[in-house]
Amino acid sequence: MNGINVNELTVKIKQKRTLRSLPDFFVRKEIAEYLGKHPDAGWREVFKFVRRKLHESYGAFQTRRKKKRYLYLEELEIVKEENGDKITRDGVVEEIRERILRTSVSSRERLEADYKNLYSQIRSVVGKFHSIMDLGSGINPVSFEPVEFRDVKIYSYDIDKNDTAFLNDYFKVMDLDGEARVLDIHDLDRVGKLPQVDVCLLFKVIDPLERRGHEFSEMLIERIRAKYIIVSFATKTITRRAMNHPQRGWFERMVTRLGMKFKTIRTKNEIYYLVKKT
Repeated sequence: MNGINVNELTVKIKQKRTLRSLPDFFVRKEIAEYLGKHPDAGWREVFKFVRRKLHESYGAFQTRRKKKRYLYLEELEIVKEENGDKITRDGVVEEIRERILRTSVSSRERLEADYKNLYSQIRSVVGKFHSIMDLGSGINPVSFEPVEFRDVKIYSYDIDKNDTAFLNDYFKVMDLDGEARVLDIHDLDRVGKLPQVDVCLLFKVIDPLERRGHEFSEMLIERIRAKYIIVSFATKTITRRAMNHPQRGWFERMVTRLGMKFKTIRTKNEIYYLVKKT
């Protein structure tokens, strides 16, 4: 590999604050993939490309508030103790959950666009469900209203080991039947072996995957075992400018060709496709 030490390069790339919680295997995979296409690339070229790619697909969605999450979780534990070791519909609980969600860029945007209305619209289409899977979740499952999701099995998968660790602690405090695990969504074999669920969320996950082409997105949709898949795309750029063509015509054509039906929901920052798998 042109004399490049992949382990040393991985350490160097992860020195960027927003990339520190990515697992080493994921960074090494990106390095190997680039070197496979550019075997004569030098160390600096590989470093700049991989770090920029990881920043655009992952790091740009991080905030400096992540360290505060466990302080907020401690507050939830105190509220739970004060309510007889129970989590109920409580204004204080909701306010703390909102603070946790604001530690993520995407979750903060959905708060501003009204999370509650989004889930209400989703429920009106998919009906009652007993299991949900969130792929590339970040901390989105914190947005699930605890009482409404009390009897729902929650599966959460993300590449960020810190996010998955936090979610497992959060599920325990909130008495939710949830589990979070590290997953590289590019591993389609693993995706195909994930639990079968009523609803699968893919919030702002497809666009970063599109570097691999529409074919990969199609294989991903086909591998997911769910009655409904909710796919969202950003309608604004990272700099908050409105996109000229926010609707994804290629995606609509793809799911139609696969014999699937869909409905759309539009919010302030995203467009959601509610895809019913046959």
